[in-house]
Amino acid sequence: MFPHRRGQSLAGLSRDNRRNLLTTSLDELQHSA
Repeated sequence: MFPHRRGQSLAGLSRDNRRNLLTTSLDELQHSA
């Protein structure tokens, strides 16, 4: 539902959405590490 791309600006997202994106990004980083 929410596109989570690394280049996306987090400024336009709500706090909850931003937290979800951060969690997803951290999870992706851990898997790619």
